[in-house]
Amino acid sequence: MKNTAAPAYTRTTSVELAAALSVIGVQVKPDLSEDRVSGKRWESLLVSLDTLPDPQGEQLPSHQTKLVMSMVQTGQLQDADPHHPVLDALRACKAADTLIEWTRKAEPHRQMKVKGAQRWLLADGQLPPSMSSMPGLLGTRDIKLAASLLVLGFQLLRLEGSAPEVLFVFGQALFLPAESPQILRTAYRNGSLAAESPEHPLLWMMQALSNREAIRDMLRSRQPLILIRAPNTGRASLVSSNAKGKTMDRVKRHLQIP
Repeated sequence: MKNTAAPAYTRTTSVELAAALSVIGVQVKPDLSEDRVSGKRWESLLVSLDTLPDPQGEQLPSHQTKLVMSMVQTGQLQDADPHHPVLDALRACKAADTLIEWTRKAEPHRQMKVKGAQRWLLADGQLPPSMSSMPGLLGTRDIKLAASLLVLGFQLLRLEGSAPEVLFVFGQALFLPAESPQILRTAYRNGSLAAESPEHPLLWMMQALSNREAIRDMLRSRQPLILIRAPNTGRASLVSSNAKGKTMDRVKRHLQIP
């Protein structure tokens, strides 16, 4: 007999953590509270305590939300699984926020390796002129793609132009010189990356950044979110319940759903 009990939830105020959990199949709902005496209102997010069942019957991994949240906060997840999708999602969010700040304040940054992982984040500092002036292999104005590429270790050489039309210029990978950012971007955009490497970290990070946008929109609009999973992977997309046909079609194409 199938378990039809309603899912239980825990609470977080971090949109980034909620987005990171949602990408592995954890449902997210808004929770608006109000103090009846003072009239003070505050917002939090409810995240399901475990992966919700797949409507198609696919066996999905159990994530035990509270345990994952605790392991993130204590650093245990970094020690146990430094390339876990939740950690990559959080890194992508942090990288995107730092890039936005960089475009606003024009204060230079450089990439620093994450301890114990083949991942990078931005820190204050400037690249040597000999590096920052090198010819770029890839230029993109897509901040989600730029954040994901730099976390994966592609060298961010410089920012060209000014906000909101900043071009993020990348060189070769910091640890795999043969890796090409152009090939990876093309594979992502034409769907071949999802088809051939459905667990590629770029897919998890890009999805997490999109889910973060969906959660922010949900908090503004109060429209519930629908969780849609990519076949043969735990990766999940959050889509507004009032999304139109074209939006749903785009999401299905991105997730390789027939």
